[in-house]
Amino acid sequence: MWFNRLDYPVLLPSDENPNPHREDFVFEDPEGNFVLKGLIEHRIEHCTITYSCEQPEQPANLVMSENRPCLVLYFNIDDHLQYNITGFAPGTLRRNQYNMVYVPSLRCSYFMPPGKYRSLSFQFTPNYLHQFEDIFPPLKLFMHHVAKGIPCSLSTRHLHTLPEMHKILWDILTNMLTGDTREEFLRGKILTLLLLCLQHSNTTNQNPRNLSLRQSEIEKLHKAHEYILDHVNNSFTIGLIATQVDMDPIKLARGFKTLFGIPLYSFVIEERLKKALELLRTTEQTMQEIAHGIGYKKLANFSEAFKDRYGYPPTQVRKMKLTDADLQDSRHRKRTI
Repeated sequence: MWFNRLDYPVLLPSDENPNPHREDFVFEDPEGNFVLKGLIEHRIEHCTITYSCEQPEQPANLVMSENRPCLVLYFNIDDHLQYNITGFAPGTLRRNQYNMVYVPSLRCSYFMPPGKYRSLSFQFTPNYLHQFEDIFPPLKLFMHHVAKGIPCSLSTRHLHTLPEMHKILWDILTNMLTGDTREEFLRGKILTLLLLCLQHSNTTNQNPRNLSLRQSEIEKLHKAHEYILDHVNNSFTIGLIATQVDMDPIKLARGFKTLFGIPLYSFVIEERLKKALELLRTTEQTMQEIAHGIGYKKLANFSEAFKDRYGYPPTQVRKMKLTDADLQDSRHRKRTI
């Protein structure tokens, strides 16, 4: 299948329709085996925001091209995305990973097994990023390559989205503001998100000494992160993960929090509950089956952890078919009580 990026329908916000991301459209290829749903694009000064949601029902290949420079900060929200971009080695962008990349002209392909693929990206102008070069050395090198028209990425590896970044992404997608107020809101959120990403890249990959971690230890911590994502259905302990990556358990726990901004155990719980939410919505498994499938031996413990995370017990989420917005609102109400 072939899709040209410029052929996509674009739904821009307006005062009459300030939240177009809530009004999905569906685009299918002639064979009917690929669905592109909810592609939204919004332009503000120095940045174009794009949200997309693809839901292939069968394995699909998406090819995109654009004959102009592309400098984008890209966040993958859902399933792992296998890509092949001209100028880079083929790779995989895992769920909740991000990176900033530049290509003088875009030519890329994505392989998507059946699933759900959501992303939020921010395409910046080089002039806007120049102002931060002297603060963040990795950005200075990145912009040097941009000026020469060389394909490059800000980080040598894809980074994992920090919790505070998740919050900003959600705020951008769900804000109900209009007019100039919304524009100022988006500018502030995007600037904060950009600075967080630049700082994260600065400390994680480009200057590991700031973390008191050797490069070999950082490699092992990334392997531990990927191991958790690949085995979220299994029961495991910090000791088992440490054995898998050949690292001292105490060093693993401390290094994981430093590198990814979240305690290892909290990350395991978060990923298990995300998997449980997916199973509640996409399968007919019983609560007991779901609990056991994500590593909980007791149903009561699973229900308690799920309710603490999402604000509702799992049975109610399935019965009421609660959306992400419902669950986010529940968490917000809980924090404000």
